[in-house]
Amino acid sequence: MTYYEKITARRKEMGFTQKDMAEYLEISQQGYALYEKGKRRIDFETALKIGEKLDISLDDLGLDYRPEFKRQMQLMDITPLKRKKYPLIGDIACGEPLFNERSEFFEFDDIDADFALRCRGDSMIDAHIYDGDIVLIKQCDIVDDGVIAAVAVDWDGECTLKRVFYDRENDQITLAPCNTRYKPIVIQGSDLDGVRILGRAVANISKI
Repeated sequence: MTYYEKITARRKEMGFTQKDMAEYLEISQQGYALYEKGKRRIDFETALKIGEKLDISLDDLGLDYRPEFKRQMQLMDITPLKRKKYPLIGDIACGEPLFNERSEFFEFDDIDADFALRCRGDSMIDAHIYDGDIVLIKQCDIVDDGVIAAVAVDWDGECTLKRVFYDRENDQITLAPCNTRYKPIVIQGSDLDGVRILGRAVANISKI
């Protein structure tokens, strides 16, 4: 099964229409339909958004943006993405929160991200984010409900990578792991003053 057939099958399985997907990606329905027909190349960031919406990894879809795949694209006369250096500002917990400043840079494809963090721990493995992975972050101070984000927990001066869920009725935020071995971190009341969204995760680069 091709990647676009997998996208179509997964979309239908989750009960979404092509119109739903187009609105989520902020493109026309006709433009989205070209993805499912395999007539329009899916760029890296769009692929990440589709995977997030359909709750499926790029590996499971059969989409590969590693260097080996870029060489194949060159043979197909498709221009590879430009490279960019991202400041690797520290480690981010996939377990208990932590933060360590660094003065390194990580080089990868030029996508819409501002900095990189190295993951530590295994609390996000069900989202295919593993210990030692590099996650690229687009800086912002708020994310949509359920999005994976880097979150600073200022009462410890540390940060963590989790899915963010809001409960405005009860004035609380839940930082949810993607591993059933870990419990969500629920923050409410005055403790919310010590919580700050650093940005949303836009890419994850695993060791090969």
